[in-house]
Amino acid sequence: MKHINQMVTTGTIVLMLVLLAPMTYGAETARVSVSTGNLQGNNNSFLPDLNENGRFVTYYSLSTNLVPGDTNGVRDIFVYDRQTQQTTRVSVATNGGQANGESLEPAISANGRYVAFRSAATNLVPGDTNGTIDVFVHDRQTGITSRVSVATGGGQSNNNSFSPVLSADGRFVAFHSFANNLVPGDTNGVLDVFVHDRQTGTTTRVSVATGAIQGNNTSRAGFLSANGGLVAFESDATNLVPGDTNGVRDLFIHDRQTRVTARVSVATGGGQVNGESVDAELSADGRYVTFQSDATNLVAGDTNGVGDVFVHDRQTNTTTRVSVASGGLQGGGESSEGTISGDGRFVAFLSFATNLVPGDTNGEGDVFVHDRQTNTTTRMSVTTGGVQGNDFSCNPAISQDGRIVGFFSDSTNLVPGDTNAIRDIFIHNRTVNFDLDGDGKADIVWRNINNGSTAIWFMNGTAIAFPSFPGGVPPAWEITGIGDVNADGKADVVWRNSTSGTVAVWLMNGNTIASVGFPGTVPTGWVLEQLGDVDGNGTADLVWRNINSKVVVVWLMNGATIAQSKSLGGVPGEWKIVGMGDVNADRKADIIWRNSNSGAVAVWLMNGLSVLSIGVPGSASLVFEVAGVGDVDGNGTADVIWRNTGTGGVAFWLMNGLTLGSTGALAGKALEWDIAQVSDRDGSGKVDLTWFNTDTGEVEVWLMNGVTVGSTGSPGTTSPSWEIQ
Repeated sequence: MKHINQMVTTGTIVLMLVLLAPMTYGAETARVSVSTGNLQGNNNSFLPDLNENGRFVTYYSLSTNLVPGDTNGVRDIFVYDRQTQQTTRVSVATNGGQANGESLEPAISANGRYVAFRSAATNLVPGDTNGTIDVFVHDRQTGITSRVSVATGGGQSNNNSFSPVLSADGRFVAFHSFANNLVPGDTNGVLDVFVHDRQTGTTTRVSVATGAIQGNNTSRAGFLSANGGLVAFESDATNLVPGDTNGVRDLFIHDRQTRVTARVSVATGGGQVNGESVDAELSADGRYVTFQSDATNLVAGDTNGVGDVFVHDRQTNTTTRVSVASGGLQGGGESSEGTISGDGRFVAFLSFATNLVPGDTNGEGDVFVHDRQTNTTTRMSVTTGGVQGNDFSCNPAISQDGRIVGFFSDSTNLVPGDTNAIRDIFIHNRTVNFDLDGDGKADIVWRNINNGSTAIWFMNGTAIAFPSFPGGVPPAWEITGIGDVNADGKADVVWRNSTSGTVAVWLMNGNTIASVGFPGTVPTGWVLEQLGDVDGNGTADLVWRNINSKVVVVWLMNGATIAQSKSLGGVPGEWKIVGMGDVNADRKADIIWRNSNSGAVAVWLMNGLSVLSIGVPGSASLVFEVAGVGDVDGNGTADVIWRNTGTGGVAFWLMNGLTLGSTGALAGKALEWDIAQVSDRDGSGKVDLTWFNTDTGEVEVWLMNGVTVGSTGSPGTTSPSWEIQ
């Protein structure tokens, strides 16, 4: 089969019942402070930062075994590629030579090409003779390392510089410095914030008042908007804006185009606060500012007596507290280190509060994410299955879409095989299959089989958060899969015209269709069997099979276009593809087969467009059918869910790669109830069962805890003419 590289006329598209068990996945926790061969670090790692989509993670570490030839005995900067699972050291000279001094505080550009850091090394660039800590940028594409804590024209600084951050494209670098020779007229004798333009070579001071008057006290911790035009920073200066009389550290934004400076650590309406504020970060467009504050008058009802994390909306001039439990209950412990997603919806933070989520009994600082749209808070420093960490976690970093959160932790139970007893870097991926709005909880797509109408239930556990109705579409179009084909953390809808064979993709953004694409047209003798990420790049790929030749073909997807395709050969017709899931925890979806004559089950372990190995974990009576594939026990590997077509019972195969680890069973429900979807409804990292009564239209959700039912709920009832996709 070949994909067709031609434009296809746009048409209206319709949803149809998916008959096979689709790939199902839930939230995942993984360790990234590892070598290219997944060897765990032999010393502590700190301070992660993520690029825009969370593929690249940069951090610093004292480990000597993450890359070959690390013999300098100091902390270095590393980048881990979550797609290729390769680790590289970037605190190196242009010729690759390792640094002769320690390097700290990494920051990475949106596309992962540039990494900024500060270093005491003197051999990263020629002419480094100032004997101070400098800020550098390493270009991972060209290998060039340059020093950016310099004056306009390149003159080196006369004092230490720290804490670099990058604009999205890596052109602008903000940092703070004790140097007084970076710009003319720097006579205040205190720490200032600067921005260096790597394109023009100019350096400007931004911790100034609107009239370019220098601050009368220390300023630090600059943070840039995506385009580098806005700089947020904290300052003890009292002369940056009129009326600054509170005598505490405040947060400011300097607009580099208009040269206006404004205070943003203010209550709704602009009133100044009665406690210090620190650690400002900006959304991509600079509208939203998140920060930590000890103030008690930023929002009403702040009576907990500890530092909280807030978000100030510069457009509406409103301030809200986000270090709260779902529903708004204030935290009972200190919260700090806020970091915000690109659109300002999600805020990750550290908190010692024990009342932000149920079951927080570890007595340690944890990392949380608050969704400002749904007003829900979720703990990130947990295992794939939602088990809390057994030690301290902190320093969150968040991807621009809010679905990937990085942090470092002393916990030893977050991933299997963590035996180094040191601080490691982890990421928690909130992506869940069938999640159309990116909140980490699977949603339900419906289609009316009589009139072609479509509907979406956006779910919150067993309840409907809100419904949406995209409209009706011609029945010639059928939905053939749901999965995230463009790696934005939101599931998309793949369609096919049953008459022409044309394939179309709805790229979804919650309850709206962001765009429609047409990857190609496929002869109707081919069936789209499954969607699953076979190459581990974060996008769902398409697995096809020819109904006559039984040949299997895989499309590697890049949004609504085909990046690459390959035939994997033919398989005897009695073998049917019944599901996809990552059974060996390598972040690549594997293909589950079943022999329709013998009941035997086989697994293809996938590596992109090739089959790594094949195994036969066991056999099941033909009275059992595969109802779904997903991580039942939260250990990071996909399991197989079965349904007894005679009794209605449910059985579980808990998988360990190509072998069957253990089994479980439940009584199930009467036969008029179908398991319509296997997906993570509550963001627990474990898949749940959604039942649909084909006689009455009733829906029931089982929130699962492994092979047992934690709780149940009935979100609603529809006409039997509506079918879950």
